[in-house]
Amino acid sequence: MKKSIVAFTFNDYEGFQQVRSFVGEYIKQTLSDGNSLIVVAVNEAVNNAFKHGVAGNGGSVTLKLEVFHGKRLIVRVKDPGPGFPVKEALLKLNNFRRAALEDYLSDSDLLKESDRGLFIMKCAADAIRFNAKGNQVLLVKKITTTAGDTCGFAQNAASEKS
Repeated sequence: MKKSIVAFTFNDYEGFQQVRSFVGEYIKQTLSDGNSLIVVAVNEAVNNAFKHGVAGNGGSVTLKLEVFHGKRLIVRVKDPGPGFPVKEALLKLNNFRRAALEDYLSDSDLLKESDRGLFIMKCAADAIRFNAKGNQVLLVKKITTTAGDTCGFAQNAASEKS
């Protein structure tokens, strides 16, 4: 199996900040233009790892970007923390209906500083997976020649312009 891997380990958020632009550029170059939402999702995953996994627990966050056969980008973020209730979070995400975005998030939810990370990850990635403990997330994005997100933000923005 041919794959290329770029990996980082961060002891603090400042370490991530130092390579954040490189990570964003790597993702944008790997994927087609218009896939910047996945960059936001990766930032959210790393932010969550520091906020919930490292804070008070010590340790470091690992970020791996893997390209398999030139067809998929797999982003893996892992922290040493106790994790979170994966089943509960996935149930909420799986109840999401694309046709009713406004039913899922109220205006006040959209303006909140937190609690949107998993939703953004779900929209940006073609697949999202967690380990049983809830301290590792995998974001999978197909490498295509066309841009897009799984929640239809790009499509909705284009139709609003016409």
